[in-house]
Amino acid sequence: MSGAAATREAFGDAIVRVGGDERIVVLDGDLRNSNFSERFEAAYPGRFVEVGIAEHNMLGIALASRGMRREAVREFERALTLKPDFADARQNLERAR
Repeated sequence: MSGAAATREAFGDAIVRVGGDERIVVLDGDLRNSNFSERFEAAYPGRFVEVGIAEHNMLGIALASRGMRREAVREFERALTLKPDFADARQNLERAR
């Protein structure tokens, strides 16, 4: 072993280092203890958003937050195609339209 941090742990450390920039927000897909994003959550709880196992919904949230409404709508619609009863994606779709 070289003593280097595992990639996932290095990711967690890196997002904490850049977290001093208030433009940085972390969206997590229920992996906080696997990818060490829990470290960012501890350091900057107001800029950590847990969306659960919902990657298309998470992508839609990210796009919408950047003002990319059309792209966000597409991702929310895709999430509903994969899981038609996904209430969060349905609510987000209505907000984005």
